[in-house]
Amino acid sequence: MYSLYLLGQLVLNDFVKADIIQVACIGDSITYGSHSSDKVKYSYPAQLSMRLDTRYGIGKYNVTNLGVSGATVQRDGDKPYDQTAAYNVLVSNSWDIAFLMLGTNDAKIYNWNQTNFIHDYKILINNFNATEKYVLIPPPLMKDGTDDMNATVINELLPQLIPSVQNSSKIIDIFSAFGGSEKWQTDFPSAGCQIDDNTWEFCAYYCSEQSCDQCHPNDVGYARLAEAVYDVTFLSNRRLKQSRDTFQQRMGLGINLGNTLEAPKVGMWQKMPTAAVFDAYKAANFSNVRIPCRWDYHTNHSEPYKIDADFMDQVEQVVLWTIERDLIAIVNTHHEKWLDEADENFDVLLPRFLAIWQQVATKFANISTNYLAFEIFNEPHYMTIHQLNTLNRQALSIIRNISGNENRIVFLGGLQYNNPSYLIHNFSSLWLPDEDDYIMIEIHNYDPYGYAGKKPPSQYFWGTSNDISTLWTWFQNVSHVVGSIPIYYGEFGCTHYQNISSGRHDWYEQHRLAINSYGVAASVWDDNANFQLLNRDNLSNLSWDNDTILALGKIPALTNNY
Repeated sequence: MYSLYLLGQLVLNDFVKADIIQVACIGDSITYGSHSSDKVKYSYPAQLSMRLDTRYGIGKYNVTNLGVSGATVQRDGDKPYDQTAAYNVLVSNSWDIAFLMLGTNDAKIYNWNQTNFIHDYKILINNFNATEKYVLIPPPLMKDGTDDMNATVINELLPQLIPSVQNSSKIIDIFSAFGGSEKWQTDFPSAGCQIDDNTWEFCAYYCSEQSCDQCHPNDVGYARLAEAVYDVTFLSNRRLKQSRDTFQQRMGLGINLGNTLEAPKVGMWQKMPTAAVFDAYKAANFSNVRIPCRWDYHTNHSEPYKIDADFMDQVEQVVLWTIERDLIAIVNTHHEKWLDEADENFDVLLPRFLAIWQQVATKFANISTNYLAFEIFNEPHYMTIHQLNTLNRQALSIIRNISGNENRIVFLGGLQYNNPSYLIHNFSSLWLPDEDDYIMIEIHNYDPYGYAGKKPPSQYFWGTSNDISTLWTWFQNVSHVVGSIPIYYGEFGCTHYQNISSGRHDWYEQHRLAINSYGVAASVWDDNANFQLLNRDNLSNLSWDNDTILALGKIPALTNNY
């Protein structure tokens, strides 16, 4: 959704909806969109909004244009921003993200006072409520004296002064994005930008077919400005904060890419997938892909415990195929028995495990927190609760201390293979961090194991009223025990030893109904073997187990069946 400040009137679309991320663009006529062909479509806030809608879906972000032509930072300037109607809107609301870009009008010869500019900018930044505040260095002035503006102030002083008013990590350098440099006096054309003059390539950001503004960008320039803001703030993932409840809802019901990246060698158990596999996931309407990864096979045993680059690239490719289709990816450490079964050697081996997470969290730090989550340890069952808590505490600390992962969703599970019964009876023993709102609890279940998981089975029918009641009761009990912490059902499945007549369809359908009823996120187990859902034997001729897909409420988009 996009809100535009025009002619002193603010139009807000569903501003009060709590799930919408509110973005404020504060500034002067360059933010307002002067010199664009259509302010509603081509101002930088409008073009930023379009980028966010394309990437994250319409309605996820509400971008409000609070630009005011002629506005100054300085309170004694000819048009102080804090005396405008836009300022009243700014301070009357709470924002998730705010972008401030002022200073161009302060550079007018009758306004400029360096001391006042720095002082008043700091006050302005502190006067409103926003979770994230970014200050933009304005684009260059292409010709000295334009509208009484001093090019030395805009092109030399502002790039040096603006970083002093805000934390350096919250500065976006639009000046450089427009080709500005400290050598502007010799590099820029002395006469400014001229139509059909290619002396300075960045004049294309300022000139239309009729004129060159010298100060305000054209539609192309505003697109460049929006791109720079998007790349630094969203694409590089310095923010993208999202509640874990919203993340849980977006995860919905997904699927595991099992027996692939956890094999001793990729391709040994199942073929390395192609993009077509993820197209099939998307077409079937799955909404997340859990990516089991066994790093032990690809990590050196001596410091610094380097992960094989080729394997890391394969994991990255799978993550990218996932998120490019608007699916959420989950990366974990899977079947790391060397640590789970370490016993008295646990403390000796733990640094290797932590080094793995250091490298993984660094590798994927720039992937949006809206599209990638981490699972610290899959199905611990031999280690003690003290060892599990130690592992989780130290690994989470490493993840959180790497820029880009501060707000990333991380899954923690209990012992006994993440079984829900363990959590029901031992939840208080599981370490959980204080004041970390991006933790979710993970459970796995193949119960009754004699029916659903054992190969061959010892139970040959499921579907009695008692069977169904048992399933729904543990869902209720787990939800009660964890309280407000969202649940991720990371693995569940039933082998092909069972069939429709023995209750396999009903087993999956009841799981799907319980998952939906309790609102948990989930990923059904698919290993292209005993738990096969998508036949990946021939990657050019994929086929679904249509009956099970239908039981899960998904779309059997591929025509082939068993």
